[in-house]
Amino acid sequence: MTTTDEQKTNGEPCPRCEMNNKVIGMAVAHVACEGITDDENRGKCMEWATGLDPSKMTAEEMMEGAYDRAGIDGLSVFPEMHNKLIRKVLIKKVGEKLEKGIPITDEEQQLYKQYIKKEVSEGL
Repeated sequence: MTTTDEQKTNGEPCPRCEMNNKVIGMAVAHVACEGITDDENRGKCMEWATGLDPSKMTAEEMMEGAYDRAGIDGLSVFPEMHNKLIRKVLIKKVGEKLEKGIPITDEEQQLYKQYIKKEVSEGL
């Protein structure tokens, strides 16, 4: 599997890496626009986000556009939502494995413990 770091190290183009970044840029734009409280500005922003063309924009340009329209509050929502969702899914899926006696990897065990601890500390 080629990662962005491998792409830089090897100096080889990674079309999948670039497309993944563009998909994230589009998602960030939609989430940022959805958070705008003013109906008119949210509508304009969502119209812009819906019209994004990944063949004509970089991921950075999409995120910059989201920042210009929704500010730092809009832009910062995505990573928070992403992290909470990943944490929720990992706790659920690894928990299911543990209940069924299915072996888990060291990484799964480490993250499961870390995420459970965070959930407890947040009172969830």
